[in-house]
Amino acid sequence: MWKIFDLPRLDPASLAGYREDKTAWKRFERRFGTLSVIGVVLVFGGPIAHMMGKISTQLVFVSMILGFLIILLNLFLMFKSAPISSSGHRMKMYWSTSPKPGYNEAVYVCEQSKTYFIRVWAMPSRD
Repeated sequence: MWKIFDLPRLDPASLAGYREDKTAWKRFERRFGTLSVIGVVLVFGGPIAHMMGKISTQLVFVSMILGFLIILLNLFLMFKSAPISSSGHRMKMYWSTSPKPGYNEAVYVCEQSKTYFIRVWAMPSRD
């Protein structure tokens, strides 16, 4: 796969003695929430505004493309950034060696504070 996705692997079961850092997980998700909302509003707001007669067809396409690019950029930035643990240390990212079938999970670990959290990056569709 691409080099940017090439990360070390870690089995979450090997984190015995570590505790889950839910505060760090919430802070990490919230840090990128605003940009995600802006992207979603642009993707869906353009067609809605067009149906209401507020903007032209060209602006709908611009809005949707811009929103989609913002969402992709946000996901890339989120993937490449390092969350901060509750103790204030940078966390390291690993791919989980034992995710649920069809899932891609990242394990974020802080060695100094012995904390971690798991984030799902991809999951199977619900057909």
